[in-house]
Amino acid sequence: MEAAKSKIINLLQNLASRFPHMSFIYGYDALVDQHIVEVAPAELYESDEYLEAEGDTVVEFIKEFPGEGLLFTCNNPYIRTPTPIFTAVAETHELSTPTMGAGDIYACLEQSQLVSYGLKGLQTVSNKSKDQLEAGDYKYAMAA
Repeated sequence: MEAAKSKIINLLQNLASRFPHMSFIYGYDALVDQHIVEVAPAELYESDEYLEAEGDTVVEFIKEFPGEGLLFTCNNPYIRTPTPIFTAVAETHELSTPTMGAGDIYACLEQSQLVSYGLKGLQTVSNKSKDQLEAGDYKYAMAA
């Protein structure tokens, strides 16, 4: 398990260096035996260049760890990253542990809370209440 976590951190560091305006929050959910990475912002997450790089990342991980599940998600209130293991925040990409759970990012309605995550640009979804979210706000890709 530790080897898989180390591999994912390495892969996320590579993604973060290729996409310096994106943020990645990684955690492991033991209940569903799944590695989960929350990606932001949605505008960059949906770009062809990023999606191709994400696909390459998943393939590289699965080749080395075929029995492990890796899920990338963006703006999905139903899939939450458990306690973060690694966070690469836009423009700084420092290893950090947020003071709030990573799943609380999209529940934050105040800019000051977003700043504490270093995610100032995440206003698209974070400023909407759960009943205002649209179907297009939920984007995710999964490989098992």
